[in-house]
Amino acid sequence: MKKSALSLLMVAAMISATACATSETEDNSSELQSTPSQQEISGTEASTDTSTTAGETNTEDPADVPAVWNPDITLRQELQEDGYMCAVAFVGSVEPETTGEQCVEMFYNSQYSKDYPTITDIPEENCIDDCSGYELYLVIPADENATVSVNEWLLTEENEYTGELGQIYYRSETGAPVLIKCNVSDIMSNVVVNIVDNDGNSMQWNPAISLKDGSVSLYGAEDKIYDITHYIYNETNESYRIEG
Repeated sequence: MKKSALSLLMVAAMISATACATSETEDNSSELQSTPSQQEISGTEASTDTSTTAGETNTEDPADVPAVWNPDITLRQELQEDGYMCAVAFVGSVEPETTGEQCVEMFYNSQYSKDYPTITDIPEENCIDDCSGYELYLVIPADENATVSVNEWLLTEENEYTGELGQIYYRSETGAPVLIKCNVSDIMSNVVVNIVDNDGNSMQWNPAISLKDGSVSLYGAEDKIYDITHYIYNETNESYRIEG
């Protein structure tokens, strides 16, 4: 009788242990099913990053990129036919502190914007005002694809006043017209303009007013520059005065 009771107790204990083990297994299985796998997480993140990258790459619209300013100027054809590399004009006198914006406004109100209406909207980026000075010049390259550079021109004892290039103020390969504010002294120019056209022809010019007759000095490039400045000629003094 005692042996039978003991057997019953052992069977009951085994059934209880089996039930607990089954319950733990079901609970663990439930937890695993409710938790997303690492692969699922990684896949979601990768998908999100790809979408963001693609969006960033496509934000720039080519239509939003501004066109390079280089207007059509009929004068250019005439210059090339006559063998000139550029046309220049003395626009007027300014103060050293005159800004590029003010220089552009001065040009807009000058006779030259009426003579050449396609460059009336010359942008401020095409006005070189980094060099201090009292004179404002207009330069129109004959070749619309010419390389144009404007540098500081240094005349010192060290170079025996023969001149040498200093810092660069402007460089372009579009041949676009430029305004140049320069010349603190009326004796020496403090900038130099270099132009190289598509045929390899080159010229160098120091903007200045001639102390001899008051006209724009073309010294060293007389056969390559066409002066379009508006003058009033004084026959008595045999000299020029700038209109305006």
